[in-house]
Amino acid sequence: MNLNGSEIGTRHNPNGTRRGIIGGSGTDVIDTMVAEIQNVPGDDCCVLLLGYKEQDVNPGFAIEDAFMFKDFTEPQLQEIFERKLNDQDLSATEKAKQVALGLLSQRKNCPNFGNGGEVENMLTFAKDRYLKRQASQPSNLSQDIVLEPEDFDPYWDRDRHAAANLAQLFEDVVGCKAVIQKLGEYQSIAQGMKASGLDMRKQIPTSFIFKGPPGTGKTTIARKFGQVHYDMCFLASTELVECSASDLGQTVLFVDEAYRLSQGHFAQEAIDEVVGLMTNEKFMGKMLLGTNPGLSSRFSEDFILPNMSSTRCLELLDKELRGSKVVDQGLLDPSSSLYEEMLRIIADMVNLENWGNARDVKSVAKRLARSAFISAGKAPLHRFMLMKRRRSWSHRDATSF
Repeated sequence: MNLNGSEIGTRHNPNGTRRGIIGGSGTDVIDTMVAEIQNVPGDDCCVLLLGYKEQDVNPGFAIEDAFMFKDFTEPQLQEIFERKLNDQDLSATEKAKQVALGLLSQRKNCPNFGNGGEVENMLTFAKDRYLKRQASQPSNLSQDIVLEPEDFDPYWDRDRHAAANLAQLFEDVVGCKAVIQKLGEYQSIAQGMKASGLDMRKQIPTSFIFKGPPGTGKTTIARKFGQVHYDMCFLASTELVECSASDLGQTVLFVDEAYRLSQGHFAQEAIDEVVGLMTNEKFMGKMLLGTNPGLSSRFSEDFILPNMSSTRCLELLDKELRGSKVVDQGLLDPSSSLYEEMLRIIADMVNLENWGNARDVKSVAKRLARSAFISAGKAPLHRFMLMKRRRSWSHRDATSF
């Protein structure tokens, strides 16, 4: 029976003819089926419906009488994997099998995990990579197919480079040493547990709260967490799904500006839904960021991002200006009069009520660069230009940037 199109199937009439059941839309199709299926003795049709329990469509279906199939456990997935290898005359090294089972374990966290179908898809991709690898090494051709770790996951050993990747990932973020240090600890835990054959998911947190004033890097840092967890071999992909309060689910849930969940007509319903999902064992440990007193105990890790110091702001200002080919060596020379004067002005700006930290520093840098190019072509920014601009900053509100 095809449930993907408008033509649902056929029914045998007593006179031997076949009558099609057609619907113009998904709802029409389901309603037609409910009307056609009487489920009475002597009925001459047999209908099989296959679907997902959570995706209820019509209360007319006797869902309480359905056969319920649970997700396969990891031992069952391993058994399916071994059987499919044998059925397809394939073999794999022990390390390759570990990588394959690790992938299945990671993908089990996804809401659309395909169980046995996922195993088949994984083997299909592995065979394709194997053939490409063999084609590039004709001298090593073999009659027997022996799958290697890289056939299942081309980056299966990426955790060996996680520390270097972490430093590179955050090199464009100013003032996040505490965050990098904490994530480095998670990487060490993950490597140690993996070496001991233990499940790292029991120790690595998956729920975080980012707190801090505007412009301190909360959104920027949060967007990098998919890559961080991927490098630890915690996730099967780097995918990060950004959602509004009404879009819950997927691999990593990232609700930006979560305080909005406490505003609006349906705010309480949204918060109650998040609380319910976090309590549900099926979703435990898979949801990120929300705001409600009932959720606080479910988030084990807080990242507190304070206001950027005047020194950090000056470093960022210099970095942004250099990115526009606007340079003044005095900006990073603590012994220069320019450095002292700029530090004092930025310190005054930091104390403004609406100061936006990195966001406003970048706005200031753009204005400075624009002035430099207008006044001096594309020549380096001279000190007198900074001196000229800085006098106006101290009299402005941060919102003007």
